[in-house]
Amino acid sequence: MVSSVSFNPDFSAVEAMLPQVRRFAFTLPRMQASLAHIALQQQKEWLSFLTLRCERDMELLEQLSKTEDMTDVPGIVSNFFKRASDDYSQEARKSVEAGSQVVTEISREIETTQVPEARPGQRATVKAA
Repeated sequence: MVSSVSFNPDFSAVEAMLPQVRRFAFTLPRMQASLAHIALQQQKEWLSFLTLRCERDMELLEQLSKTEDMTDVPGIVSNFFKRASDDYSQEARKSVEAGSQVVTEISREIETTQVPEARPGQRATVKAA
């Protein structure tokens, strides 16, 4: 004897999420472009930072080569490492702030994007608020 099993899944939770999923899907291309722009800005910032650090490294070598009293060396090296620590700390702070700004901008973009009603066979367009 074969018994039949009926399967009636409840998709109400999925259906409730569809507007948010559609909004996210419509904002995705703009988010990707924004993220690419931000990544390039971050690379530019890092190159600037590395240039600064290379200049400071060269200054250290110059100071060490010009010192006539070896007792000055610990002070020169100590100042170098203090400045390096300050520079890296400041750069880390900038990176954290940039990351926070990115998250805020993406959240705002998702919230303000208006998604038109989907109609079968019609291509949708996106209008920013």
